[in-house]
Amino acid sequence: MSTWNYVVTAHKPTNVTHSCVGNFTGPQDLNLIVAKCTRIEIHLLSPQGLQPMLDVPIYGRIATLELFRPHGEAQDYLFVATKRYKFCVLQWDPETSELVTRAMGDVSDRIGRPTDNGQIGIIDPDCRLIGLHLYDGLFKVIPFDNKGQLKEAFNIRLEELQVLDIKFLFGCSKPTFVVLYQDNRDARHVKTYEVALKDKDFVEGPWSQNNLDNGADLLIPVPPPLCGVLIIGEETIVFCSANAFKAIPIRPSITKAYGRVDPDGSRYLLGDHTGLLSLLVITHEKEKVTGLKIEALGETSIASTISYLDNAFVYIGSSYGDSQLIKLNLQPDAKGSYVDVLERYVNLGPIVDFSVVDLERQGQGQVVTCSGAYKDGSLRVVRHEIGINEQASVELQGIKMWSLRSSTDDPFDTFLVVSFIRDTRILAMNIEDELDEVELEGFCSLVQTLFCHDAVHNQLVQVTSSSVRLVSSTTRELRNEWHAPEGFSINVATANATQVLLATGGGHLVYLEIGDGILQEVKHAQLEYEVSCLDKNPIGENPNQSHLAAVGMWTEISVRIFSLPDLNLITKEHLGGEIIPRSVLRCAFEGISYLLCALGDGHLLNFMLNTSSGELTDRKKVSLGTQPITLQTFSSKNATHVFAASDRPTVIYSSNKKLLYSNVNLKEVSHMCPFNSAAIPDRGRKKKKVKEGLSMTALLQFLLLLLSFASLGRAEVSNRELFKMRISCGSLQNVSDMNRMRAWTADKYYSGGIAATASRTSAITPVLGTLRYFPSDYGPNNCYTIDKVPKGHYMVRIFFALIAHIEEVPQFDVSIEGTLYSLKSGWNNAADQAFLEVLMFLMEGSVSICLHDTGHGDPAIFSIEILQMDDNAYFSTQENQVYILRTVKRLSCGFAQLRFLPDYGSDHYGGERFWLHISTLEEEAGLSTSVRTRIENVMLPPNFYPEFLYESALVSTSSQPSLTYILDVETPGNYSVWLHFAEIDSSIISKGQRVFNILINGVVVFEDVDIIKLTGKQYTALVLNTTVTVNRTKVIITFIPKEGCLVIVNAIEIFEVILPGAKTVSDEVKALQTLKKALGLPPRFGWNGDPCLPQQHKWTGADCQYDRSSGRWVIDGLGLENQGLKGYLPNDVGRLKNLQSLNLSGNQIHGCIPASIGTITTLQVLDLSSNFFNGSIPESLGELTSLQKLNLNGNSLSGSVPDTLIFQNHKFNFGNNSGLCGIPSLVSCVTPASAKVGMRIAARVSIWIGGFLLIIGCIVFCGWRYFTRKPQGYERGIQLGDESGIQLGDLGDKNQGEHSDHEPLVETQESTTVPTQESTTVPRRSARIQNQKSK
Repeated sequence: MSTWNYVVTAHKPTNVTHSCVGNFTGPQDLNLIVAKCTRIEIHLLSPQGLQPMLDVPIYGRIATLELFRPHGEAQDYLFVATKRYKFCVLQWDPETSELVTRAMGDVSDRIGRPTDNGQIGIIDPDCRLIGLHLYDGLFKVIPFDNKGQLKEAFNIRLEELQVLDIKFLFGCSKPTFVVLYQDNRDARHVKTYEVALKDKDFVEGPWSQNNLDNGADLLIPVPPPLCGVLIIGEETIVFCSANAFKAIPIRPSITKAYGRVDPDGSRYLLGDHTGLLSLLVITHEKEKVTGLKIEALGETSIASTISYLDNAFVYIGSSYGDSQLIKLNLQPDAKGSYVDVLERYVNLGPIVDFSVVDLERQGQGQVVTCSGAYKDGSLRVVRHEIGINEQASVELQGIKMWSLRSSTDDPFDTFLVVSFIRDTRILAMNIEDELDEVELEGFCSLVQTLFCHDAVHNQLVQVTSSSVRLVSSTTRELRNEWHAPEGFSINVATANATQVLLATGGGHLVYLEIGDGILQEVKHAQLEYEVSCLDKNPIGENPNQSHLAAVGMWTEISVRIFSLPDLNLITKEHLGGEIIPRSVLRCAFEGISYLLCALGDGHLLNFMLNTSSGELTDRKKVSLGTQPITLQTFSSKNATHVFAASDRPTVIYSSNKKLLYSNVNLKEVSHMCPFNSAAIPDRGRKKKKVKEGLSMTALLQFLLLLLSFASLGRAEVSNRELFKMRISCGSLQNVSDMNRMRAWTADKYYSGGIAATASRTSAITPVLGTLRYFPSDYGPNNCYTIDKVPKGHYMVRIFFALIAHIEEVPQFDVSIEGTLYSLKSGWNNAADQAFLEVLMFLMEGSVSICLHDTGHGDPAIFSIEILQMDDNAYFSTQENQVYILRTVKRLSCGFAQLRFLPDYGSDHYGGERFWLHISTLEEEAGLSTSVRTRIENVMLPPNFYPEFLYESALVSTSSQPSLTYILDVETPGNYSVWLHFAEIDSSIISKGQRVFNILINGVVVFEDVDIIKLTGKQYTALVLNTTVTVNRTKVIITFIPKEGCLVIVNAIEIFEVILPGAKTVSDEVKALQTLKKALGLPPRFGWNGDPCLPQQHKWTGADCQYDRSSGRWVIDGLGLENQGLKGYLPNDVGRLKNLQSLNLSGNQIHGCIPASIGTITTLQVLDLSSNFFNGSIPESLGELTSLQKLNLNGNSLSGSVPDTLIFQNHKFNFGNNSGLCGIPSLVSCVTPASAKVGMRIAARVSIWIGGFLLIIGCIVFCGWRYFTRKPQGYERGIQLGDESGIQLGDLGDKNQGEHSDHEPLVETQESTTVPTQESTTVPRRSARIQNQKSK
């Protein structure tokens, strides 16, 4: 019986052999086309990078890949030839997005010896013919006709047998090629031929060149206007044409690939066998070549092909290592390289050897390969799994998540519910496609959420340990709630759109149904054991309801199937062993229903489920890991898949009615939820199915997977996710810098100002185009207030720039968290003064950055960077972490270029520190030296100094053995100095050979510094730090040799140590912010930032006082009189507990006087006069025992004055309030509200009247005695009595009325009513009447 072997490709080829760039898919499309052995990949260059468009197989190994454009065509065609002598011409069809074969054929010959140096395929630049060198001594020609169609091929005899390379020349009237060949004496020459198509023969060309470099093996044709060829050898490079010959020597190397940079052919990229990338430049004047120059750019993978894309982006294809997408920078990095690798494309080939092993002892074999060659050789581990493309990530501990929709019909998820141990938070996608925290009023956020789900009728379900809540997804209000029985808590729950199933302690199983605002308990069942897990995921025709429920049991170690809604037990399946089920899931794959049961030890049991009878059959068990598994379904391309989260996360899917398990390239996932957002679409629709039928890109790329990792907290501090925020001030959109892989958010968090075009003042300023400036109309203080900044240590850097086309350089102050910094005069002329940088701790969850107008131009801000650092960076103890370090100077000695460089742990694009590179110190002292040797003890926590810092240094000379650095500082104070050393002099190998002292301002701070002694060996970093007090405006650092050789220094850092100012009491700041909104304060007041800090720029109208007891500033006075304010006085004014004076007079403030003012016990002056206050005067004002002055006049107050204010002997003014009453100067109070005060006043008045009547009685008695002696007035008395006809009481009332008409009361509480002389005559008349009657 014969044996057959079935061979199938398990992995696509990854080694790149050819690449080309052109307009293949469209006239305006720039495409990169890559050949990988037997496959062709077509990519589109877009602002987002290289986007794959098509991946197609080719029947044969690709030998030639060339783009060309026939006459009259708007886009390029692709010529492909294989090693088995087949060829085809391909065209892109834009309608179907597929390849169309325009021509194909076989170019093999029956006789002929195949070339030893490989097949060569070339196309005439003017598209007149295709040339192929396939066999020794033969050159095959495939002509084009006038319509661009291929004609019949023919061979031409080629005299040169050992052909090394052939290329067509540009700018020739007839098809002309140049051939590089080797003769029998191993000498190498080039010769040109013209192709006579009519005669089907060669005509000797215009020039030739003999006896070239013995290592020459590559030709590069140069396009017009130069029109020649570059001959690349191992030691020389030659430019040769009919009228020019130029040559330059190069270091010995074998050039493997080239790529043309400029259309005119003046620059080329060359890649050699060591992976070194070089730039070759042809210098010329008009059409005359004047010379050649070559410069090394940096190291890449060993290139087999190089394609220059655009804007300094280059694709390096490699057959020996990973292919790369690189960016060529204008300035070199720390190692002198101009190459920045942006992306790597994995290449497994060539595989020299391999072995299949189970590295993780999980029962899954992995292939370990010896891949690559030369310097790119490596060990690779290959295993069968699904790749997750991470879209966003956040490190949170102990969480579960559920995605919810804003309405039942919404196709995308809106909310992401994140449950912690003690609370619940809700995130939602905003208009910027970012997740922001929101509130769902109906949700209980103060407890842990056990389960969430979308429900019918635009509702959401939340299950907590105490209740089930039904919430409207549109109004977000609570519609109904079911509470767990008293004494029981919900342990586990599950739900779908219409049903809720939960289990409480004691084995109680409860079934609820969901209606429109209805949450009804339908059935309750008592089980004999506790429930460990539940599921009733709908499968079948009804996606909103299930008639079966799966229940996992604790003690019994079983899984049960119950019917719904009656909760009758249908099936019980004992799982065996002692491991409880942790998660159960009902699901359907390819129309077959399954029950998956995950155990606590990483095993998974799967059963086939009969949905009609509930019967479980075909039990199988697999091992997915060693930790408990949780199961969650998700969908992709209308197919159901299951994600099993554990220490070995796995995706479960079905193919050909068989369950398959594919590992995921993640570790220790404890929970997963799908988040199908419109902001993260399925971008894998053009991918073909891979990995046994599962389209992995389409499967998971559109899901936002927020994963809770069990191993949180194990990483070192330097590798944790650090907070980064960069703001492009004035920009309306996000800005990216592909060169340095950084991104800035659009402008936000500002208090005002105007966006404008910026003019950069320094080469190190970010490549941004806008700024925000603040004219005087926006007030003296304008701030950026950024919230939600995690507590920690930060580098805060602010860049400044000038407004475009405005030459005026503004001078203004800047404060960060209230600490003031002033810009130096001429800041725009120095690179390290174009930005302000401080290192500080932010412990309040926010940061405030303010610009203060000093009257010397409009303040302007270019960008803001807030970059988190290691908490111990630049601080040796926690006691010192209260200080701020302002960067004064960073010097890298020995280099003459300035740059930012990567720092701080694994994030090589965050936290860059600016180093001013200098090649000499004071008075041209010191000589530069540098090495390319590896430096040890670099990138160590907490400061993470980069290696480049120690690769160069300044060394003193014998004529000037000491080195001195002098720095002018702005203010005396404390300065932190960091000095960096590494012994990079190869002659210094032992201790004692170089010993020196270091003095700062004449004081020895480090004595007997011996770098070798302190580090133990050469090429090892040494950092010395000290803090000095500077009593003048200079810092002078002197390095004095003591023994042996001269001094050396690699770098210097100097920081000003600043004690941050005490901030204003936060409660009072919030009160003032509320007051600002309520009163509608215009921007000119400058109420932004901290009210009291900086003291030079405190808020207008606010008086501050330092409170020693709290160590904070407080507000003790507020004067906003005559400012035209029109708002109202909020109740929060009572939170200004230290206020002594409040003056809001002369405005148009309306509303009531807040009663909370009465709680400000320190208040001495309250002036609210000349406003529109209405209502009554609060009784609480009478409790202000310190109040000395109260002005409430000129308002619309009503009601009675509180009696506690009436008799206080102070300057109180209540006048000009039409509705106010209750004191003698105002109208009498007739309202019930004033009865109490009226009774007290009436009692006092009655005493006055009583006294008055007593005086009258005395007068009456005296009058009676008088008239007894003089009866002649009798008649007069009778006449008066007859005329008046009044009694004594009546007369008294009348006289009171007369007195009120002519004698108003005096407005003092000491005033009394004194009877006038007119009033004394009245009793006399009364007495006469009585006397007459008695007679």
